[in-house]
Amino acid sequence: MKKLLLVAIAIMLLAGISFAQNLTVTEPVAVNLVAGQLNLSATGNFTFANITLTGLAQATNNPTAIPDFTVNDATGSGLGWTVNFACPHLTLNGETTTDPNQQLALTYQNASALAMLCDQGVPADATNGPVISAVATAADLATSTEVMQVNTAEFGMGQYESFSGSSIMVPADFNISVLASQYAGHYTSTLTATLAQSNI
Repeated sequence: MKKLLLVAIAIMLLAGISFAQNLTVTEPVAVNLVAGQLNLSATGNFTFANITLTGLAQATNNPTAIPDFTVNDATGSGLGWTVNFACPHLTLNGETTTDPNQQLALTYQNASALAMLCDQGVPADATNGPVISAVATAADLATSTEVMQVNTAEFGMGQYESFSGSSIMVPADFNISVLASQYAGHYTSTLTATLAQSNI
């Protein structure tokens, strides 16, 4: 009986030692992040004050307000993106015409690349982007023109604004020139902003 008791105690002690050696357990942890969308939105409008004809050419007519454009890159790709503006010539009463006296060109010019406002995401800077693109010579937006861009992979991931209320993209970047022989009346067109992934 004594022997059996000793054996039982020995087994219990061995069992205790065995349990003491298993104090660490590893379990895998994993999660999938599903790619979101690349989106462009705008708030506000292009607004011009009335222009009074003088019988002379008027080279500088800036809008009093412009939209604030927002890019949201939730793709998680780090491939970068670009935004282009295109605006056919404004025409008298929106009619189709080839008469230059019944057309107005909307132009865009920005002397140097400027970092966009980062709402959330990879901080923007003038080298890597996202930036308001440098367009040294006034570009007629009748031809699609790049106005925002990401220069380096992995930048531009998050949400960014052109932020028209600051010194980033401002009304002075846009202009309409009026000829001395321009017809009076209401001129209209539509600006189209196009966002595309750039695959840097």
